[in-house]
Amino acid sequence: MTHNKQILLTPYDQKALKEIDAWKNRPVNKFKRKMFQLPEKGLGFLQNALDTAGVPTELVETIFKSILLALTDTAAYSVNKKGIYEKFRQKGLVVNSSSDILALELKQIDDLVKHLDLKYKGALTVEGGISSAFSLPGIAVDLAISITGSLRAISEYATYYGFPPEDLEERTYVLYVFTRAFGPAETGKPGALVHLEKVARDILRNKTWAELSESWFVQIAKKVAEQIGVRLTKKGLLKAIPVVGIAISAGTNYHLAHKVCLASFMLYRERFLYRKYNL
Repeated sequence: MTHNKQILLTPYDQKALKEIDAWKNRPVNKFKRKMFQLPEKGLGFLQNALDTAGVPTELVETIFKSILLALTDTAAYSVNKKGIYEKFRQKGLVVNSSSDILALELKQIDDLVKHLDLKYKGALTVEGGISSAFSLPGIAVDLAISITGSLRAISEYATYYGFPPEDLEERTYVLYVFTRAFGPAETGKPGALVHLEKVARDILRNKTWAELSESWFVQIAKKVAEQIGVRLTKKGLLKAIPVVGIAISAGTNYHLAHKVCLASFMLYRERFLYRKYNL
C-alpha cells in the first residue's frame, strides 16, 4: 500500500485492515496442529473398525464424493440478492446492485452483517444434532449439508460486501475463503493449495485469469476435498458413536460455522477495501 493510498483510508478502514492482517497471520495452536497431523493410519483404524461392524468399505469414498459434489454444485453458491439489497434499503442506503455497495462505507456493511454468523451457527448446529441420530448413514449427508451451508454462508457475506458469486471467478474466491477458514493446521502442508491461493490473490487485486474454466474449478475442488475432506471425515466418523455422537456433531458443526463466518467476514472486508481504494 502506498503512502497516498494510506491517507485515503478512514481510521475505521485502517483499523479493519490491521485486524484482517492479524487474523491472517494468527499463530497456530501447537496442540491443534498435532491433532490434525495425526498419522493417516488413524483413519485406517477407524475404517477397519467400521468394517468389523459390518459397515460397507465404500463409506469413506461416499463421503469424499458427497464433499466434492457439494463443492461443485452451483446452487450451493446462490443467495437471495434482492432480499439482501432490501435490508440495505431498510437502513436508508440506496442499494439496487453490487456496484452500489462498493460506494458505501465499510462500517455501514459491517453493521448489517454483525449478527449474520448466528444464523448459520444455529442452522448447522441443529442439522448436526439431527443427522447424528442416523449414525453412520447420516455422516455423508451431514458433511454434504455442512459444506453446502458453509458455502451459502460465504456467498451471503460475499453478496453483502458487493461480490455476489455469480460467475466462476467469484465462486473460485468463495472456495478460497472456505479453505482459509480452516487455517494452516487443518489444510495440510503449506503450498498444498498454492495455485488456488495465487488465483485468489490476483482476484483480490482485480486481475483476470484466462485459465479459469469449469474443468479447472472441478480440479481445484478435488484438491480441497482431499485436503479438508480427510479431516472432516475423521471428525464425521466420531459422530457415529451413539448418544455421544449427537453432542460431537452439534459441536463440530457449530465450530465449523464459526470459522467459516469469521473467515468470510475478514476476507470480504479485505476485498471490499482493496476494490474501494484500488489497493
